Amino acid sequence: MTLLSVTAAVSFALTPLHEISAKVDSIAELGWQEVGRGDPWAVSFQKQFPEAERDAEAELRRVMGEYWLTAKDIRDLLEPKGHA
Repeated sequence: MTLLSVTAAVSFALTPLHEISAKVDSIAELGWQEVGRGDPWAVSFQKQFPEAERDAEAELRRVMGEYWLTAKDIRDLLEPKGHA
């Protein structure tokens, strides 16, 4: 079985401060390792998955629940207000 290393960025921009530590711990319990921080609100995680795995980020989305942000959500948050 071939394993692939998957790296995924998780944004905690909408996560209440008192929940961030628990979310990071839950992600770590699933075998994801923290590999970097882009800023105080974004963390990169990495995990090995079987090559056939189609949606490696699914478990991250489950942990984050309503606080999951897609790449588009993050771009929208960063876009200066008043610009289309």
